[in-house]
Amino acid sequence: MRKNNYSESELALIVLDSVLGFEYKHKIKLTSLVGDCGELLDCPKIVRDYLFEALGEAKARTIVSALTEDDYHDFVLKGLEKAGPVCLTLNDPDYPSLLKETDLPPVVLYCNGNIDLLKEKYPFSIVGSRKCLPYATALAKDFSETLSKSGATIVTGSAGGADKAAIDGAIDSGKLICVLAGGINHVFPEYNKSIINKVAKTALVISEQPPDYQPKPWMFPVRNRIIAGLSLGTLIVGGDKKSGARHTALY
Repeated sequence: MRKNNYSESELALIVLDSVLGFEYKHKIKLTSLVGDCGELLDCPKIVRDYLFEALGEAKARTIVSALTEDDYHDFVLKGLEKAGPVCLTLNDPDYPSLLKETDLPPVVLYCNGNIDLLKEKYPFSIVGSRKCLPYATALAKDFSETLSKSGATIVTGSAGGADKAAIDGAIDSGKLICVLAGGINHVFPEYNKSIINKVAKTALVISEQPPDYQPKPWMFPVRNRIIAGLSLGTLIVGGDKKSGARHTALY
């Protein structure tokens, strides 16, 4: 695992990502306004003008302060050091190439475990409802075990049912990536916390949310674009028309 030594460009994106309620479209717009993301830490006039016009004075001042104040940078980095993840920013050479090609790649990926798994040639996702029938979860575990032993890296979530079956099938191979909806300090559902902690030690756990962000309902369907975006293919084990598995299938 890499040490958490970040360039100014990486730090700027990590700081942007740390601001609660700062929408993705604004983060991406700011990166397009500068030649190097590291310039954001100086908040040049073009950046300030955009922030004040798009967000209003109060919110813009918050963003400017976050970007320019060293004390806040230190606060963010100390929090990351305590939580333990490695951050891969959108302009990092280790950022997964498949995910970067999607419409809305995360600005930052927070990673616990073996980040080399993000470079594997054959990522394949297995997802489905928490309420899959027993025969379906048994088949999912079998697929996951067979694929992971054959060279594929299994990508899934952290829930029960199909996700848990995919985890159980691949965990011994070490070729497994679990994508969380909330921050990596907040595994949901709680009863899967021990198995996700084991994945972090033997494989990889990632999230686009900063470590201390509690999972919210809207984060789950949004998270599923990452599972799909990391993968060459996806096996849908089962799920109804409103399930997260359907979101992943559509992505």
